[in-house]
Amino acid sequence: MSMRASSIKDLLSYQYEMIMGSREVVLNFCEKFNPSDYTNEVQGFGRGSICTTQLHIANTYTFWIANSIMNKSAPYHKYEPVNISFVKKAFDDVNLFMKVFIEEYSENINRELLINIKDDTDKIKASPLMVFTHVITHEFHHKGQVMSMSRLLGYTPPDADVIRFI
Repeated sequence: MSMRASSIKDLLSYQYEMIMGSREVVLNFCEKFNPSDYTNEVQGFGRGSICTTQLHIANTYTFWIANSIMNKSAPYHKYEPVNISFVKKAFDDVNLFMKVFIEEYSENINRELLINIKDDTDKIKASPLMVFTHVITHEFHHKGQVMSMSRLLGYTPPDADVIRFI
């Protein structure tokens, strides 16, 4: 990539702003749910409920970005029923370390890193850009599941794509 570092930082920042905008649509939509619909398991989905699926998304950012790339010891959220306010706070925390990640890693976005996956026994090589791409595509995969789960519960999901119709 031949872009200047400041351009890469601007691009990543802008891309993540679009991700946050899409996420905000989903979280605001979830605020309208009956609390039990938000926290009860929906059959056929690996993460159980809409709530625990969203916590899984936040935990994935925490694992890959905060703890693996940035070497922090950020806590993970238990996969248990909580309210939408708790989940929104979890994503506020994600947004804070994502801002630092973009600031600190945009200059070396393609540098290959050795990342511990499990107790120093499993490692992979990946660049910050690969990990950034992984976590945002992972979020959108599960966002699709959240929208499908909400439909099964009788809700009509809003347009939550990065490009939305007005």
